[in-house]
Amino acid sequence: MTGQPKAKLDGHNGFVLSVCFSPDCTTLATCSSDNSIRLWDVISGLQKAKFNHHNNWVLSLCISPDGTTLASGSGNKSICLWDVKTGLQKFSLQGHDSFVLTICFSPEGTTLASGNDDNSVNLWNCKTGEHKFKLKHHSNWVLSVCFSPDGTSLASSSQDKSICLWDVKTGQLNAQFDGHSEEINSVRFSPDGTTLVSGSRDNSVLLWNLHTGKEIKPSYKNYYHILRQVQLKNTLFFTDPHLSIHFYLLFRPKQYSLQIPIPHYLIKRCFNIKRRICDYFWQRFKSIF
Repeated sequence: MTGQPKAKLDGHNGFVLSVCFSPDCTTLATCSSDNSIRLWDVISGLQKAKFNHHNNWVLSLCISPDGTTLASGSGNKSICLWDVKTGLQKFSLQGHDSFVLTICFSPEGTTLASGNDDNSVNLWNCKTGEHKFKLKHHSNWVLSVCFSPDGTSLASSSQDKSICLWDVKTGQLNAQFDGHSEEINSVRFSPDGTTLVSGSRDNSVLLWNLHTGKEIKPSYKNYYHILRQVQLKNTLFFTDPHLSIHFYLLFRPKQYSLQIPIPHYLIKRCFNIKRRICDYFWQRFKSIF
């Protein structure tokens, strides 16, 4: 691995807000503030398809585990499900009252979870387009959703500084985790489903034991082994009065940091841009762990 770019994919006319590989890694999906979604051939770097149904920024993407369906969430309060092979729209899912910030397929690909800035989480049947549940407990924007590896539980994190754990079958709230002092930008399960990890604007990563419902402290002997199992979507950051974003990589006892100036107009125009910038830096600096 050289760390050098393999290709530059040009085509979008606005911020690229989310990217997602197909399970076989042959196709890359990207979405943008230009309201479009594009599919790219990973080997050739050529654009395969372009979808223009959304009339507002496309904020989130996810490809189903079998690689046949692409889900996109938008600022126009809708989610679209697309046939990856034909480019045809399967369903337009309506039910959110505002921007769709995050989406995630269940491991078997039959259920889609979405979260947005009306503070709700929604579950959808991907085969019929039916709305299954509207999960209300958060008191602020839902920033991240993630299914457990067995598909029975869904975790959601929010600007209200909490994590909710939901029963996918019944839609009931099973647990709430409180420990962060700022918004929680990302939440993920460990591959064995026993640990939940959360990354927050308070510059911390917390691990949660799902059997006990308690935080796993750094003094726990397997703490760093557990942490390395989980892929966080975002590094951690905070803004300062000089309009910079500070990135803190806290995955070892030593703290790595860098400071990147960000134009203020970018931060004001795109509430989600800081999360996307974090994705970029995590991909480039994760090799140090």
